Amino acid sequence: MADTADLRGAKTFRYEVFGGVLSSTLVFPELVEYSGDAPADFQLVEVDRPTDGDAWKLCGTSPVEEGVECRLLRSADGLRYRLEFDDTGTFEIGPEQGRVRWAPPESVDRVRARKDVLGRVFAVVFHQLGVPTLHGSAVELGGSGLCFLAPKLHGKSTTAAALVDAGGTLLADDLVVVEPDEVRPTLRPTLPTLHLWPDSAAHVGREAQAVDPDDAQTKVQMRWDTGSGGEPLAVPLRGIYLLVPVEADGASVRRSQLPPGAAAMALLGQMKVADLLGPMGVFELLPIASRLAESVGVHRLEVPRDLARLPEVVEALSAWHGPGGFAS
Repeated sequence: MADTADLRGAKTFRYEVFGGVLSSTLVFPELVEYSGDAPADFQLVEVDRPTDGDAWKLCGTSPVEEGVECRLLRSADGLRYRLEFDDTGTFEIGPEQGRVRWAPPESVDRVRARKDVLGRVFAVVFHQLGVPTLHGSAVELGGSGLCFLAPKLHGKSTTAAALVDAGGTLLADDLVVVEPDEVRPTLRPTLPTLHLWPDSAAHVGREAQAVDPDDAQTKVQMRWDTGSGGEPLAVPLRGIYLLVPVEADGASVRRSQLPPGAAAMALLGQMKVADLLGPMGVFELLPIASRLAESVGVHRLEVPRDLARLPEVVEALSAWHGPGGFAS
């Protein structure tokens, strides 16, 4: 079956994202438009219906929000993935690398669809490419790429925004793409936006602009001007931090390196596709997590649970990773 985009002549837009070029029939106002002539690295096209004829096997499921779930299925030949969302439809990935076919329902919230694409859909795209993704936030500071991992409400985005205020560059929020390398893994840039709760937004993001409220989670979307009209370059990953908020009274900013086994399990728990791949995902992801933990290391970072003490967090991280600071 021909793609709906081909049949309807839908307009295609081109964006910079994940260190490459995305060609899409879905509009992404949060992305930087690409005006060059390089071929697309990723392609998203809308189609009438999912592909017929494949025998799909369920891998796993993941909750999106209350009452909304997504399921990951794999084709019998192992070359295709299918993500089925309760609200935004079906996304088929492959067999062509970087190509996504989207079959939306008749009435679809395109804001939610954009979030799904830039989150779980691209996580599966990169998994197919052999590139791991983590659930966290990432910044560049003094030439070092730093990644912050934690469950929800633990301050990943707030910490990243505070570092950007201090002179860093935002690389990613929610979906952190780690490019494997024999010497040093690198972080791919995503987009210069992140989502903050209103109380956090009142303390950080001084150079950012509020784009629009996230009505699904009552967050504020903040955007930074890159100043160059494009994405920042990929940077070497020199620090992975597992954020651990602690009671502020008497607490100080402290870090301690996890042993290799614990570090690998911590990374495994924060991999974006871990739930979707189901029980068999451990066998696919654990070797990747182990190599990443060995090459970069993972630190437990204790931070006081007090927004007024964010400058202490920034000061400590700047001392470890800023110019002249720790950079191993």
